[in-house]
Amino acid sequence: MLGLSPLRPSWLRACTTAGSVSHLAPGSLFAARVFSSSIAAREDVPPGSNLPDHIKEKVGKNLHLLPHHPLNLIRQRIYKYFHSVNASKSARLTSSGKGNYAFFDDLSPYVAVKRNFDDLLFPADHVGRSPSDTYYASGLPLLENGRPDTQHIPTSSASVLRTHTTAHQAEVLEKGHRAYIVTGDVYRRDEIDASHYPVFHQMDGACVFEGEELIQLGKMHGIEVKEGDRESARKAVEVDLKKTLEGLASFLFEPVALAKAKARKEKKQRGSKKGKNTPVTTISSTTTQSGNGGRDNKNEKEADLTDVEGDRMEMRWLDEQFPFTHPSWELEIMFNGKWMEVLGCGVIRQEILDNIVSKQEGVSMEMRPLGWAFGLGLERLAMILYSIPDIRLFWTNDSRFIKQFEYDADKEEVDSEDRIIQFQPYSKYPSCYKDVSFWLPPSGRFHENDFYEVVRGVAGQLVEEVECIDTFIHPKTGKESKCFRINFRDMSRSLTNEEVDEHQAEIRRQIVEKLDVELR
Repeated sequence: MLGLSPLRPSWLRACTTAGSVSHLAPGSLFAARVFSSSIAAREDVPPGSNLPDHIKEKVGKNLHLLPHHPLNLIRQRIYKYFHSVNASKSARLTSSGKGNYAFFDDLSPYVAVKRNFDDLLFPADHVGRSPSDTYYASGLPLLENGRPDTQHIPTSSASVLRTHTTAHQAEVLEKGHRAYIVTGDVYRRDEIDASHYPVFHQMDGACVFEGEELIQLGKMHGIEVKEGDRESARKAVEVDLKKTLEGLASFLFEPVALAKAKARKEKKQRGSKKGKNTPVTTISSTTTQSGNGGRDNKNEKEADLTDVEGDRMEMRWLDEQFPFTHPSWELEIMFNGKWMEVLGCGVIRQEILDNIVSKQEGVSMEMRPLGWAFGLGLERLAMILYSIPDIRLFWTNDSRFIKQFEYDADKEEVDSEDRIIQFQPYSKYPSCYKDVSFWLPPSGRFHENDFYEVVRGVAGQLVEEVECIDTFIHPKTGKESKCFRINFRDMSRSLTNEEVDEHQAEIRRQIVEKLDVELR
């Protein structure tokens, strides 16, 4: 999604590639309801797992709950927005209050395949189910040599480290909650670069309306919804989704855009001679409200956010596809002169709600519930809002990082999560590049993510990027080889040639042992 372009919003990556306790002030109008079902990290992983040690040790770290951590600041700010939504929508809430947003921050990341994929209507052959892309805690079939078979998709009885927080949708709805936000760490086997990491943090939310609530929701948005009028009810849900999430995007980005715009404008005024100022295009105050998000209707005009005081941020809705929502969209905003993806969302598929809510409450076909859901990645938002250049920084113990986000309530005039912070990079230490070439195994059992896992397991945070720089097929034997370039760079010190050579030698040894490749 600084190359931020490779880091897409979490929902989009979950569905299109192979591969978080409220700290609002006590006594606030709508106090957060937080529920816990944490379990300790599993030390003894049974046979049939592809969980490496460097992933197991990340479970339970909960960066999104650490004081002063930028992921926690983003989480708190989003929660603050949804508390305000609770208040503004109080007129349509039922007397039981079950429409208020509940907040879940520490649900266990270990979930059943049924919850992570089946309940959300992922096809049986969906690439996201593959062990080459997902961490299985149990259930992988074994090869003759006793190693996990990463080429075949396990059955629904297996368990995984969740690949998205949407995995808790059925669980939360079954408990009777009709509006909720779930935040937590999610896990995916992935490539290695400045914007990808096998553990990141996602926020997922949903809002479900039942019976008379659909009629009241229509009134809120100027849409007449009569009992049994499913088309109008769906339109009301769609409008509620877009207005709510447009409000979230504005809440997150407009203060930062205004601050950056003001700084750029002042810099131009100081540095430009009279009569030679660069023309300024103000951002449009019109926010798309219709459901027409087709990519052929994109407004490609870029805006220079140098004078947006009093205007709303320009946004657009683009059609998307997710297994668990229809219709589905991604929301983009114009930020720093470019269109940028913020989140994925959609109307929850009726089949999902019928399987959970309708059966649970025995409602009639005409009064079946309708709802919407969304998902976003916290790292993506933090990297953009705070100008953090490398995703590894979120895991650093270097005090120079976290001190930039520390908060002194006695000295600040705004809440911790409302501050506009621009990360100031400290010294960038030199890179050290090493190449490794090998012939792929004759069995064809090779996936690049398996190679990345070996590299991460050996060198961890010392590797900044891994890139496949060459693929060769021998003209006579038909054997295929690949060459990968590994970029070693520590964020806090210079690496020595000796330690890089040691890591490189261990990587070469392990890929032969674990991946059955032949070194060149």
